Amino acid sequence: MQFVLIHVFVRQHEVALDVVGRDLLLVWCAVAAWAVWRLLAPDGVWHARRRRAEPSRARRALRVTLMVGAALLAAQVLLGYTVTVGTMVHAFWMSCLAALAVGLVRGLAERWFLLGERRLALFRYRRRRDAARTAAHGTEENVEPDPDSLPLDRVSAQRRRLLRALTVLLAAIALLWIWGPLLPALDRLDEMRPWDSETSLRAILYGLGILAATAVAARNLPGFLEVALSARTRLDASTRYAVTSIARYVIVIGGVTIGLGLLGMRWNNLQWMAAALTVGLGFGLQEIFANFVSGLILLVERPFRIGDQITIGEFTGTVTRIRTRATTLVDFDNREVVVPNKAFITDRLINWTLSDTRTRVVVRATVARDADPDAVHGVLLAAARAHPLVLAEPAPWSSFAGIGPNGLDFELFVHVRALADRGEVVNALNSRIVRDLEAAGIGLAFAQMDLRVREERPGSATAPPPPPAPGPAAG
Repeated sequence: MQFVLIHVFVRQHEVALDVVGRDLLLVWCAVAAWAVWRLLAPDGVWHARRRRAEPSRARRALRVTLMVGAALLAAQVLLGYTVTVGTMVHAFWMSCLAALAVGLVRGLAERWFLLGERRLALFRYRRRRDAARTAAHGTEENVEPDPDSLPLDRVSAQRRRLLRALTVLLAAIALLWIWGPLLPALDRLDEMRPWDSETSLRAILYGLGILAATAVAARNLPGFLEVALSARTRLDASTRYAVTSIARYVIVIGGVTIGLGLLGMRWNNLQWMAAALTVGLGFGLQEIFANFVSGLILLVERPFRIGDQITIGEFTGTVTRIRTRATTLVDFDNREVVVPNKAFITDRLINWTLSDTRTRVVVRATVARDADPDAVHGVLLAAARAHPLVLAEPAPWSSFAGIGPNGLDFELFVHVRALADRGEVVNALNSRIVRDLEAAGIGLAFAQMDLRVREERPGSATAPPPPPAPGPAAG
C-alpha cells in the first residue's frame, strides 16, 4: 500500500490522486489508528522491563494524540486535501525514521556509558586494592591518590541528564528539519523583531537554546570525561582534572559567545562594555584577571597536581582543588588554605611529590670532644638501618660535619617514602641515637663556658684609690 501511495504521488496524476490516492490514504489512516492503539497498549511493545503494565501519562497522551491525528487526516482526505495529507504522511514516516535513529543513538550512548561506568568501578577497585597491598607490605610502589574523582552515583546522575539533553536536542533538530517546510508559520519568526533590532525571534529562540545546552553540557561534563578518560586512558588524576577544567572553560566561553551573538549582543553593541571592562581590568579587576590567567597556566603547565604536597611561602599542605581564582591547600592541622593562583606563578614554589615522593631527612647530633668518630658513625648508621620506614635505597650515610664550639658535630642522612613519614622517623631516630650513644659510652656535648677570675692587688695601675681615712670630728 505504501509503495502504491509513493508511486501515485510521484506521478502526480489527477485521476490517481483523486481516486486511488484518496482511498489508499483512508485505508492508511484506519490501519495507522489501529496500529497505534494496539502498539501503545499497556501490554504492547515499547514496554520497560521489570515494571508494571500500567502505561505512563506520556504514553497514554501519545496514544490518544496519534489516534486523534489519524482521524483528522481521514477527515481532511474526505474534504479533498489529498496532496496535503500525503505530504503529512510522508513527514510522519520521516519522523518515525528520525525517532528510530534518535532512539538508536541514545541506546548506543547509554550502553557505552554503562560499560564505561563498570570499567570505571573496576578501575577504582584495582587502585584501592593496589593501595591496600602497598600499605600492607610496605613496598616502595607509589599509587597516586585521586581525591577529586566523582562518586559513581554522581557520574550516573550526570550521565542521565546528559543523555536526556542529547535526546531532546537531536529530536528537536530532526523535527524542525522535517516539519519546517510544512509549517509556514515558522517563516514568520524571521520577520518578528521583539525589540526593534535586527535580531529575529527565530535567532532569539536559537540563542536561548544554545545557552541552555551550554549550561547542561558544562554541568554534566565532569561525569562524561570521568567515564571517557579514567578507564580507557592512562592519564593520571591531575591530567584528567586539567582536561575537564579546560574543556568546561571552552564550552562555557564558546556557548555564551554564540548564544549572546544570536540574541543580538554583537561586538558593535558591546564596544562600550569592552572599553569599560578594559579599564576595570587595569584598575579594580587586575588581580582577578591575573589569578584567572594564572589558573589557566597552572592547568596547562602543571607545576603541581591534585594530591601533591607543596610549600608556598609559609604554607605547606596537600593540593585539593584548583579553581579559576585560587587553589585550596589542606595543611597538617586540617585547615583549608585558599591561595590565589598568582602566587604560584610569581613566588617560589616547593613541590615535595611532583616526580618522586621520596624525601631526605637530616638528623644532627653533637657529641663530646673526646668521642671516637668511627664509633659515632657506627651508632648513627645502625639506628638508621634498624628503622622500618628508612629506605634501603638510597642507603643511609653519616657525615662528620665539623668541630663545633661545644663538641663534634655529626649529620645522619636518610630517605623516607612519603612526606608524612618524616616526623615519625626524626622522632624515632633521635630517641634511639640518644640511647645507643649512652650505651656505647659516648657522651653528648653540652654548652661550655670558661670563666676567668682575676684578683686585683692594691697599688696596681688598675686598682682603685683607697678610701680616705676618717678625720677628727668637727668642733
